[in-house]
Amino acid sequence: MSSDEKRITDKYGITFNEIRRLSLNGRSEEEMLESVLVKETWFMRGRRQFEFLKERFGKKELIAWSCGCATGEEAYSIAMALEGATVWGTDVSKSAIEFARRGVYKKRALRELRKDEVLRFFVKEGAFYRVKDEIKERVFFMVSNLLSPPPFNFSFDLIMLRNVLMYFSGNARKKAVENVVSVLKTGGILLLGDTEFLLNLPGDLKPVKEGDVYYYIRVAHR
Repeated sequence: MSSDEKRITDKYGITFNEIRRLSLNGRSEEEMLESVLVKETWFMRGRRQFEFLKERFGKKELIAWSCGCATGEEAYSIAMALEGATVWGTDVSKSAIEFARRGVYKKRALRELRKDEVLRFFVKEGAFYRVKDEIKERVFFMVSNLLSPPPFNFSFDLIMLRNVLMYFSGNARKKAVENVVSVLKTGGILLLGDTEFLLNLPGDLKPVKEGDVYYYIRVAHR
């Protein structure tokens, strides 16, 4: 492994084989990341989880973090589902975060929304849909790497870490989870993707199954 490949692997947690497949060969880090990360997503993806959040939190004021938020659909979906939520979305891709801040999407990204939800949360502008200001003003985006200490001086009631860990190698995955859990409040909820599970749980995380939704709750250290 070259020094550049090792630096990229250590910094982003991308597996050695992925680095070899892509090869840096004149590419910038940003260009390499763009080719690795799959940013295709949509609003209310995994709707049952959002229904669960509505049932659990209602209109309660809370702070949520959408990790690896890509182009922002998940972060905005949290704000749409939870009227009392202030949401932070982070991603390692600068271009994805810039896209998320604009909040303008093609119709394809709205494919799981009901007609009333589209009318409630978006303004149609030609062939595009812009997230309404009352949603955008509760959602904040920044570039951040999950392998670095979280850039927050506060803790979260809810963290969504969905379809992100698959990008990390084993040790990097463990570090990313530890970083995320470090800013989850006691009693706070961590949600992974529908088919994702943590095999080596941090000591202060408890798995919970509620109906057809599986999540983790942070418990106090004993």
